[in-house]
Amino acid sequence: MGLDFNYQENLEIPLGFSYSENSYSHSTSKYYTVTGIGSSAFKNKIWLETVAIPKTVTDIGEDVFFGCI
Repeated sequence: MGLDFNYQENLEIPLGFSYSENSYSHSTSKYYTVTGIGSSAFKNKIWLETVAIPKTVTDIGEDVFFGCI
């Protein structure tokens, strides 16, 4: 499951997010804590100037900021 970010110079990664799923028989809602940033997540995002990463992130993949200025 991924999060989409608009083109912003300054980005703050949230502590977590909620996901709701509805069906005919029931509705569920789950909260997910952000614990990692996937490989190449911001690769070549030359518009990106700063990223605020919460303390809950304990795993950062390879080449996450490759090609950023």
